[in-house]
Amino acid sequence: MPVHKQSSQRLQQQGLALDTDRQFFRCLRENGPMSRAAISQLTGISRPTISEAAGRLQGQSLVNETKKKTQNKQGRAGILYEINANRGVTLSVALDSQHIQMRLTDLAENIVAEEQFKLAALNGHAIPDYDVEAAHVPSTRIDSSEAFFQKLTTMAEDMVARTKSAVLAIGISIADPVNSETGQVLPLHGAPFPLAHDINFPSLFASMFHCPITIDNDVNWATMAERSQGNAIGEKNFMFFYFGRGIGAGIYINGHLIRGSSGIAGEVGYFKVDGSKNLQDYVVENQLGKALLENRSLYDHPAMDKIIHVISNAGILVNPDLIVIGGPLSRHDAFMKTLKDTIPQRTLMPTRVIASAMPDTAPLCGASAGAHELALASLGLIQHPE
Repeated sequence: MPVHKQSSQRLQQQGLALDTDRQFFRCLRENGPMSRAAISQLTGISRPTISEAAGRLQGQSLVNETKKKTQNKQGRAGILYEINANRGVTLSVALDSQHIQMRLTDLAENIVAEEQFKLAALNGHAIPDYDVEAAHVPSTRIDSSEAFFQKLTTMAEDMVARTKSAVLAIGISIADPVNSETGQVLPLHGAPFPLAHDINFPSLFASMFHCPITIDNDVNWATMAERSQGNAIGEKNFMFFYFGRGIGAGIYINGHLIRGSSGIAGEVGYFKVDGSKNLQDYVVENQLGKALLENRSLYDHPAMDKIIHVISNAGILVNPDLIVIGGPLSRHDAFMKTLKDTIPQRTLMPTRVIASAMPDTAPLCGASAGAHELALASLGLIQHPE
């Protein structure tokens, strides 16, 4: 047989084996522990082929045999397989002007550890805390990128060291515009998180943990979290608006996140709403946070009028089926009621408006999911994400 034909057949066999391994792993991921017979029945792949996949995956320490058994019709005990949670962890990091949030997740998607460190805000462009409890949580002032860098690396190293596990991949969320191609923070004027501007986060974490890294801005990660595990599951066309210390939007159209040519699509906080004044500064100057704390009606509040104007115009431009409102302000009933009552009337087609399922943790949840997908891709268990 010609060498090139043998090579072609070998590649084809390897491709079929890889596809079988991926289907086997996906069954465990979606259904929990399963037997080879159950996986064969679910996938339509022959039992001998499934058994070969089990051997390969066990050989790579990606799956384990459980102590539990299942019985078939003949009364024989069948082995149940599960994902090897101890194969390694993924690290997710969410950074904004007020918090460092970190989470470790094992290969079976269990949260292993989670930590948060509160920063004293330095940015005068940011919307002040409206949550009385959050405002009284002790915080630490960090004035330089160097000090921030030191705190960040110490937290990550200590957290990973306690697990004694290899880091498979890292997902990073930054509350600033990010060029998703290069991973560099784009230092726009008035950006909400200036401490991040001088740090190359992909290089920093790659040098620490020697694993693949994915990075994006916080609102894009929050958008993807809503799509995968929040209130926009199954939606193909929706917008996510974040209202916290900063304002931004995520745009998910025809099943894809829209980032723009430089990764800064959705920066609605920069929309001009009063002469040369942008939405972010207008909301701060008109003390929306104070009105929320005092439980005042927001229907006639000037900042709410500008917010409604921006969301409605964005809805007209993009024409989503759904608008999700996230961030700390979405926890406030008066804020959400005002948006739900007014926005559907101002878009060309009435558009549903709902609150986020995770107002405080969506960026971290999104980065965690992104890190897990990257880890699976690096292990050959799924195709590489876009």
